Amino acid sequence: MATLQVRDVDSRLYESLKRDNLETETQTLEYLKSTNSWHDDNNAEDLIAHIRSSRSKSNRSSLTDKLFD
Repeated sequence: MATLQVRDVDSRLYESLKRDNLETETQTLEYLKSTNSWHDDNNAEDLIAHIRSSRSKSNRSSLTDKLFD
């Protein structure tokens, strides 16, 4: 992530920006808790294996190649 350095920022503005960032992070965490959006007893490897096994091969790329020949 890039870093931007700004000098001579008003202290009130700086504190407000810092507070908004914390509030946004807190709101995001609260939203995720309330929706229970990511609750799974499987570990990451099992989830990846499941996703890969459910994928199917597609011929879309060969079809689009023929359209532009």
